[in-house]
Amino acid sequence: MSLIIASNITTEAVRRLDRGEAIAIPLPSPLAYCVIATTPQAINRAKGRPQNQEVASWTSDANTILDQLELDPNEAKLLPWMLHTEGLTAVIPPRKDQPVPCHWQQSYRNGRVLLFGVRWRHLDDWMAAYKRPLYVSSANRTGMTSAVTAAEVKAQLPNETFIVDGDKLRDPVIKHGSTTMIALGRGPIQVVRHGIHDAGFGSSQAWISDLLSRAPSSLSRPAGCSHSAANKVISVCQSKQLL
Repeated sequence: MSLIIASNITTEAVRRLDRGEAIAIPLPSPLAYCVIATTPQAINRAKGRPQNQEVASWTSDANTILDQLELDPNEAKLLPWMLHTEGLTAVIPPRKDQPVPCHWQQSYRNGRVLLFGVRWRHLDDWMAAYKRPLYVSSANRTGMTSAVTAAEVKAQLPNETFIVDGDKLRDPVIKHGSTTMIALGRGPIQVVRHGIHDAGFGSSQAWISDLLSRAPSSLSRPAGCSHSAANKVISVCQSKQLL
C-alpha cells in the first residue's frame, strides 16, 4: 500500500493555517521542508527574522497568473513547468500596465515578484482546495542549514509549529537542500541564488543547459536556446540585485 499523509494531519494543517499560524510541510526530494502561512508575518516570526522581509507567494497554478506577468510567449510556456515540475523558485516582473496584486505586495521587491509552487501528489489535493493566498519559505531559521527532516524542522522552528511529517515519503539517501532561484523575464535567464537544483554542476551555464534540455518538447525555449543552451543567453547575478 502506498504511503500517504493521513487526512487527520491535513485537516489539522488546514485548521492551523486558518488560525493564522505558520506550519511546516515536506516537499518532494531533493527539496528541503518549507514553512507556509496565510501571511508573510507568520512565516517571518517562525523564522526569527524581520516582519517585513519578503517571502515567496505560493502559486498552485501558474497558468492562471501568466497574464499578470511580463513574460514573452516562450517564457510563459516554460514557467508552469519550471515552478510545478522542476520545483524552482522564480523572480519575475509583473506587468507594468496594472497594479501589483495586493497578495503579491510582500513578495515584491526591485520590480520583481518571488514565486514558488512545486506540485507533489502528497500535497496537491488538500493544498489546491485551500482558497486563501499562501506564502512560503524554507523551514529553517535564517542563517541556519536547510531542514531536510521533520526532526531538523522541530529543532529550528518554535515549539508550537505544526509539522506535517513527510519523512517516509522522501528519499533519505540523496542530498537535499533549498531551491535554486532563477530570474525570468526582461532578458536572459539568470541564476539569482544557487541551490540543490544546480548543486554538482560545474557552472550555472552547465545547469541551465541541462534544465533547458529537459524541458518537454511541447514547450518553447527562449530565443537562442537549444539543447546545448547557447552561452549568450545565460548569466549569473547576486541575489541582492533582485531579491
